[in-house]
Amino acid sequence: MPYLKKYIDNFKKEILSTKFKPWLDLKAIYAHIGDDSVPSRKIEEWKFFNTLTLAKTNWSIDDPDTFKSRELPNAFKLNTLNINNGFLNIDADVVNVERGIQVSNIEDYLQKNPNLKNKIYSSPEKYADNKISGKTDNKATKLMSLNSLFSKGIVIEIGENIKITKQLSIKNIIGYARDNPMYNPYVIIVCKKNSTLNLLEIFDIEDRTSWVNSFFEVFLEEGSKLDFVRINSSTIKSLKTSSTNFHQDKNSSLSFIVLNKENTKDDIRVYLNEENAKAKINGIIVSSRKQDSNIFCRIEHNYKNTKSDQKWKLLSFDRSRTSVYGKIRVEKGAKKTEANFSSKSLILSDNASSNSKPELEILEDDVKCSHGASFGEIDKDKIFFMGSRGIERNEAIKLLVYAFFEDIEITEENKTVLIKKELDKYFI
Repeated sequence: MPYLKKYIDNFKKEILSTKFKPWLDLKAIYAHIGDDSVPSRKIEEWKFFNTLTLAKTNWSIDDPDTFKSRELPNAFKLNTLNINNGFLNIDADVVNVERGIQVSNIEDYLQKNPNLKNKIYSSPEKYADNKISGKTDNKATKLMSLNSLFSKGIVIEIGENIKITKQLSIKNIIGYARDNPMYNPYVIIVCKKNSTLNLLEIFDIEDRTSWVNSFFEVFLEEGSKLDFVRINSSTIKSLKTSSTNFHQDKNSSLSFIVLNKENTKDDIRVYLNEENAKAKINGIIVSSRKQDSNIFCRIEHNYKNTKSDQKWKLLSFDRSRTSVYGKIRVEKGAKKTEANFSSKSLILSDNASSNSKPELEILEDDVKCSHGASFGEIDKDKIFFMGSRGIERNEAIKLLVYAFFEDIEITEENKTVLIKKELDKYFI
């Protein structure tokens, strides 16, 4: 990995002989990163995302000894958690944003909650893909290793039986003090038993050459509920990759909605580990110019009576490409599973394209699984009809696009407004 080699070498010299992040298998992580940490398009999960810029750019990253000095003050304001360039300032061991919510860095949290060490990312095998052939493949998840090394990480815990109905916002503010920066935010969310969290995450990225590589690990304990919306801002010049992994226990419920835009790849993995765990994943995938917007979503049903639903809407402008790869795996013993995948693509230019690849791996009987994908263009007759009623062409297209997204279920009105503001930018 030439672009980060000096940083990796420094870590090897100064850390392998110390107690740096003792929960990590550092030797395995270094071997996993190797000389080229960027997954190539030969890997199925990365097939529809252009990785050349990631691989060829000479990215710069903060050295370990600058971590503390780069942490910024005033992290909290009006129930918003501001993460500046991947770092969070925590003045005390634990910061209370709101009653029932605690925030700390990973190391401090693990000292008080050692059981989490067995659950979070510790080695490349954590999220390796166990193929039907019997082989184990960890090539697609290499970027998580960078977050585990270069970020102190943030843990957000929602206490047992705590119902946070007021929206908690995570705002990732990315600005630049150097050329070609790379940032690696790492956030762990723990929703304790019977808790509820309403979460909005926004990426406010200054549109210059940069790479933001984020990593989320989310743990939903028994009876907990998470309503999570992620909105990516414009990334015409910058690049964004993210890995988001949800682990669900008995009777937990997840709703995750993501707005994915150009030069952005989101890797989403959901593990339904206990009975009656439910997950609903909705996404809007948009791209313009010559850029790619791509999502890979894998849902594993590891226990009986679990349910999942994926619903994707793709919108391609200009000469861009949108794509979604949705994978459902039903493990042996996961009877009474219900799993659905659907995607609909709307193509707004003769030179634009869209790809949808649903995939089922079913190792058990007595299950209900379905998938479907459709592709289409704007109805020219509707454009003509609306024009005859005095509606300008651009406005008519926008109205039809909003109608196309209508069945994406967003519970909070302010989140709907924010998503529409981002989509409005394509019609200016």
